Amino acid sequence: MSFHADVARDNRKTFLNPREFARARRVGGREILCDLYEASPANNSDEMGLSAATYRLFAATDDLPPLRIGDDLQIDDQLWNIIAYREDGGMTNVTLTRIS
Repeated sequence: MSFHADVARDNRKTFLNPREFARARRVGGREILCDLYEASPANNSDEMGLSAATYRLFAATDDLPPLRIGDDLQIDDQLWNIIAYREDGGMTNVTLTRIS
């Protein structure tokens, strides 16, 4: 095995373990193990006076649909907007805001 394959396997075993951090969710039409958490509470307003909390989705890159900043992503029964994402070691960290 390669170093990158070892890292990806270890990430899945640790961070996507349902006994640790992960939970089964429906993301982009597929059921996957991932971690979705609030990264920053809604405490500042945008130009319209609305505030939005920022959330992070942490999942295996191969489990996610193709991502683009500005696109919407369905997670369970909620629609989210992708504001950033980063892939590293077979894992993707997606920054989201909830669409009401």
